[in-house]
Amino acid sequence: MSQDPMDARLAMLRRVGGDRLIRDLIDLLLETVPGKLQAARAALADGNADGVGRVAHALASSAGNLGAVEVQQTAYALERAAADGEGDLAGLLGCLEAAWERARDLLAEKKRGLNP
Repeated sequence: MSQDPMDARLAMLRRVGGDRLIRDLIDLLLETVPGKLQAARAALADGNADGVGRVAHALASSAGNLGAVEVQQTAYALERAAADGEGDLAGLLGCLEAAWERARDLLAEKKRGLNP
């Protein structure tokens, strides 16, 4: 059976920097994503597809660092749609926000299981 992508990524990070590195990266993501999502919403409201795409790209990269694959893939889909000028940006952003809520809860759970 293959390992969950988040568990695999966290295991790799543990080898590099231990639980402290994982905790710091989780904390950083938990602190920054809400502001990025708000910036994407603001860019969407302004009709700024480029701004939406830039935020989505940053979110995809950040989420990928911790193995939050659903967030990463949804953010990349939003980035591509924004770049192409096609697709339901609002709908994709809503999907991204929902994916983040699931990842946020999972990351908080993973953080509770880390060594102090």
